[in-house]
Amino acid sequence: AVFKQTGIVRVYSYQEWVDCASFFSKMVPMGVIPKGNRIAVVTNSGGPAATAADLASRNGLVLPELSEETQEKLRKYVPPTGYTSNPIDYTFSINAIHFYNDVPKILSNSGEVDGIICYGAFSGAFFRHGEKGTNIAKERKLFATLSQLEDMADGILDTSRRIMKKSKVPIIYINLIGRPDKIFDVLNNKGIQV
Repeated sequence: AVFKQTGIVRVYSYQEWVDCASFFSKMVPMGVIPKGNRIAVVTNSGGPAATAADLASRNGLVLPELSEETQEKLRKYVPPTGYTSNPIDYTFSINAIHFYNDVPKILSNSGEVDGIICYGAFSGAFFRHGEKGTNIAKERKLFATLSQLEDMADGILDTSRRIMKKSKVPIIYINLIGRPDKIFDVLNNKGIQV
């Protein structure tokens, strides 16, 4: 009860403590603290969307259904096979500008969410991970696109940071393989939680 009254975040493991400390060390200097428990989940696949929604609800977070106005704005960036309600599902679109800037900006400015979780912050290293990833990496067009994403990351992530500072809505990016993926260090060096 004391924790709740004073705003102390309770953690249950060393890893949760490290993650929480990392989050606040990046967000507090920007003045970006969640004002409530409403989050948007943005993913590149239905499986992670369902998992994130389930974990969020188990931990007291709410995934509000987004207004028709917000969904209409999102449809410009989400393929017809995707989903714009919440969770937002890109169905494996890899347009970095949409993922890091356009969609988070729409969500941050909507007034409908207090935080954003984006699953799918990958670079080329993700697609060299394991047998299937190696096969994808052999597809020249896709791999060229991924390499371009890595090269464009600096400018794109500066905009992402500005979106957070202006809207005061935190954005957390999730990377499945962690440190071996170049994007992990790129995001951290930009002061963005991953």
